[in-house]
Amino acid sequence: MNKGKYTFPVLLDKNGKVAQRYQVQGLPTTFFIDNKGVIKDVKVGALSASQLKEKIKLIR
Repeated sequence: MNKGKYTFPVLLDKNGKVAQRYQVQGLPTTFFIDNKGVIKDVKVGALSASQLKEKIKLIR
């Protein structure tokens, strides 16, 4: 994360409890959460920078 200079929060789930709670089926899994804390979408697998930016625009 430091090398990529990412500015968004990333969860490090060391013991797998969060993955179990949210039924993560594969890695990476990206949760798109609005400003009210509501999960708006979930994507399993890698996303390109353009896909990520587009999805963020849609949930704002």
